[in-house]
Amino acid sequence: MRDIPLPTDLINLLDVRRRTMLEGCVEAGVRLPGGLGQLYVFGGIDGSFLHPHEIWRQWKTIAACLGLVGTQGRVPTFHDLRHTFATAAIAEGVDVKTVSSILGHTNAAMTLNVYASADPAAKRAAAETIGEVMGRRPEKTGEVVRFRMAR
Repeated sequence: MRDIPLPTDLINLLDVRRRTMLEGCVEAGVRLPGGLGQLYVFGGIDGSFLHPHEIWRQWKTIAACLGLVGTQGRVPTFHDLRHTFATAAIAEGVDVKTVSSILGHTNAAMTLNVYASADPAAKRAAAETIGEVMGRRPEKTGEVVRFRMAR
């Protein structure tokens, strides 16, 4: 178990889902001993959960219908969403330790090695940066070689 921060838009959507499930419980006459806290986001009004295989199957169908194609050239799996989250978060400047904590990893190295793919835009920017560095002419001043920096 871990706390995962959620953006306000997602919290609002989850509140709508919770109200919909509550209405379903009332209409069906279902009373849960533990209240709404026993309901799953992917589950039924009786407190049951959607089996992970069923989540995977439904995701695969939806992703295929939407024509989603991942970086591997195939329909992305539900688990690929973790890769997408990690890669996007790191590309947008979220520190690796925070991403690692959200994913539940014990160290940031695993996050970088397994879940964070190199961003194509970052690769292009790196190539441009190196191209600029290599294009500078060194100035010799005594024993020290200095590079002129473009400003």
